[in-house]
Amino acid sequence: MAVAVALLLLLSQQALASIPDAVPPPFVGVWDSPINSLPDQRLPHVPLLGNGHLGIALNTVPSPGSGADIGPGRANTLDVWLGSNAMWSCVDCAGFANGCCGRVALGGVSISLLPTFAAKVPLAFRAEQRIGAAQLYTRWTTPANSTFETVTFMDPWNNFVVTNCTWTPRGDDPASVTIDVGTWTLTGASANEGPQPATVGCALPNQGASGPCSGAGSQYTFVSRKAVADAQLGPSFGRVWAALATAVTGATTVAYSNSTSKAAWQATVQVTVAAGSVASVLTIENENWYTEDPTPFALQELDMIEGSGGASWVEANADEWWTDFWAQSAVQFPSRPAVEEYWYGAQYILACAASSDADAPAPGLYGPWVTTDQPDWHGDYTLDYNQEATFYGAFGSNHVDQTSSYWGPILDYSGAAAKMAQAELASAHVGNCSAAALHYPCHLAPWGMQSQDQTVYMHWNGPFAVSLFINNFEYTLNASFAQYYTYPLLDGFNAWWHCFLQRTQTGPGPNDYVYEDVNQFNPDAQHEGQLVPNPQISLAFIRRTMGAQLHMAAALGISPPPYVQDIYDHLVPFNTAQASFTVANYTTWTDVRCHHDSGMHSVASVSACEALCSNDPQCALFTFCPSTSVAGCDEGPSCWTFPLEQHGTCTPFAGFVSGLRGASSTITATVWTSYSNATIADSDMFAQYPNFPAETIITPDDRRVAQASSRLYSDFINGRPVNLFPNAVRAGADPSFPPAWTPADVLDGLDAYLAASFGPNLLPYAPGGGIENVGISRAVNEMLVQTPNNTFVALFPMWPAAEPASFRNQLVKGGFLVSAAYDNVLASVTAFEVTAAYTLNGAPSSVCTVLSPWPSAKQSDVAVDCGGTRVALQWDSTGTMFSFKAPLSVLCQISVSAL
Repeated sequence: MAVAVALLLLLSQQALASIPDAVPPPFVGVWDSPINSLPDQRLPHVPLLGNGHLGIALNTVPSPGSGADIGPGRANTLDVWLGSNAMWSCVDCAGFANGCCGRVALGGVSISLLPTFAAKVPLAFRAEQRIGAAQLYTRWTTPANSTFETVTFMDPWNNFVVTNCTWTPRGDDPASVTIDVGTWTLTGASANEGPQPATVGCALPNQGASGPCSGAGSQYTFVSRKAVADAQLGPSFGRVWAALATAVTGATTVAYSNSTSKAAWQATVQVTVAAGSVASVLTIENENWYTEDPTPFALQELDMIEGSGGASWVEANADEWWTDFWAQSAVQFPSRPAVEEYWYGAQYILACAASSDADAPAPGLYGPWVTTDQPDWHGDYTLDYNQEATFYGAFGSNHVDQTSSYWGPILDYSGAAAKMAQAELASAHVGNCSAAALHYPCHLAPWGMQSQDQTVYMHWNGPFAVSLFINNFEYTLNASFAQYYTYPLLDGFNAWWHCFLQRTQTGPGPNDYVYEDVNQFNPDAQHEGQLVPNPQISLAFIRRTMGAQLHMAAALGISPPPYVQDIYDHLVPFNTAQASFTVANYTTWTDVRCHHDSGMHSVASVSACEALCSNDPQCALFTFCPSTSVAGCDEGPSCWTFPLEQHGTCTPFAGFVSGLRGASSTITATVWTSYSNATIADSDMFAQYPNFPAETIITPDDRRVAQASSRLYSDFINGRPVNLFPNAVRAGADPSFPPAWTPADVLDGLDAYLAASFGPNLLPYAPGGGIENVGISRAVNEMLVQTPNNTFVALFPMWPAAEPASFRNQLVKGGFLVSAAYDNVLASVTAFEVTAAYTLNGAPSSVCTVLSPWPSAKQSDVAVDCGGTRVALQWDSTGTMFSFKAPLSVLCQISVSAL
């Protein structure tokens, strides 16, 4: 423990004078025993890889394995599970959509050592998820210390997967190893129910002829699976038929075979891998809409790849794509290594799960890693936060392209949403409503369909879903996307609210009224099925969608319906109550002394004492001398001494003045509650939605309510972290308001959460076992830089002053890429860059307003150079903010000549 504390203190003193390079990160997830986690109805912590469409999940099982002859689950076998974001089983159903769908599994490739090492032979196993290179590594080690190693990677643009295999013999083990490479798919429940295998066999290269597997010549193995049984086919579309085809190069073929069982269909090639050679297992996935068998197309792609360089060609494509991806942004947190590792892991999982192709299906709850036909919640698009949460951090991390697949399911359902809107309004006994009105269910599927879970629950599902569309305009200023997609959605949701909301008179005057989310016939819900008046979440998103339509209309030159401004101005206030908080009182210190091996030293701050002691294991005590006497202190009536490890009992204030915790007191503060007249006991973490994800905070009073609410409702370790941490960060710090979290509080909470929930695949476990917690990266991004109320750039608004940090290319609202470094020893920003990456309608420049990170500097000492040209600054009347014109795509360096 002492070593860990000393290391943390040493890291916290590391100066960060420069912005980090955006390069592939070094982080690696490690498994040192058989993984034994698949199949699963959720997403366990297995090694993961993907290209945003096809996903790879590795699994192994301990001896003796399943005992089956084919399929996954055998001992001494690496199962490379393959799943597709397009594998949805869709059937006709009653409702507003063409069909109802659920995610299903596809199949995979198994590489088995059983021909050489029987199940009873104990083989040690290790796996690594190397996110920088986007490769999955495994190693089997025999009792003689021989190793069989694999490296799996995939093409970023096509569904091509490569596993390179090498054998290194030692001792009495053979000079070559014989392995089975089986390409398999899962069977369904019965011949007429559920997904079904369709084809299995072998084909001759470059000829397309296929049939049962036999002989030992060069052949391709293949299987295919239909996402819906033929007997269930109806008029609706969305019936995916996927094929897997495999070739093995660099090995000597022994035999081919194909077989079927109740669990799987498999085509197998047995090969011998010699020492020093590399056997490449190349697998192609191809899919279509039941128009014809995709197997011939998969075989043609195998022909094409082998003619283009095979495994090396795929590896070169992957290296190019991932190098470019990692070059888009970077962070560096010397004192918070777990948070830095999480942030990079989140970017990796996002890129693996979500395609940059707008035509590709979006990832559902478990991304492309569905390994069963019965995933929980059908693996669908759950709109009451899970689906949106996966993409929370994508804009800020400058991975805008990875949001591309999100839009399709929302836009494709809009026709059905218009029908649903009229039905929901009729159920509410409301008529004469606009045909533009939209209403969404809680669970969606791709291609304009619903999930097999057809529940609606809340009226705010669609407004939540459109929040990322709003973010798209705020971050990228994409006017055409806003005009054709986002604005019509906002207009539709707000038209529905205009018809549904109840206008309540509150006084005699013409403006004495409010709009309320109440209806006795079709009430709204706070949670799934919890029917309440004026749900806080609903009010938050009504304010968000109304405000966004007004803002977007002004930018696009559109006149919004008059009721939008009226509802925005007269929406019933957010629900609140009074809460009590216990506040610790502190004695202010005027002098800090440090025990050192050379004696007592007077220093300026706790951090200075830590720096003095960082290389001295004997340096164990701080001595603080307060401005008023404290009885019983070790150093006399005016000083107090305590061990170095306990300095956390003192809370730092501005300027590194420290305090000794004294007697506590109680204060009362306003907090949000979940619905009208709800008590604090009735409420929970979702009462914070006005702050995040609805992003409606405008005034300082609102911010204090957000701060107090975050303190009251946040259980960082056990709650919903993807909402709690962004809420705490957006609420911000306020030393004059005790309920507010400090930046260190939030980071300590995140460290504690990661220690409890961080998986070896660098994905924190979510309550529903999905991928949503990649969205916690939004909190990390906004600790580094924010644009409060979309008005100015603020650096390190929620980062501890005593800890270093730096980042490159964080995208902020307004379309600016921002990079900066904070040196905690100097207590100053030491590097600062801004680039206008996006401008409205492609304007040649955009005005960037900055909260000066150097509050004590003279205005004349601050300079901005864009592309080597000094640009003029305009300071506001307070002297705390400056503005300048940032040319489109030109790097602007902001500096100060003196501090």
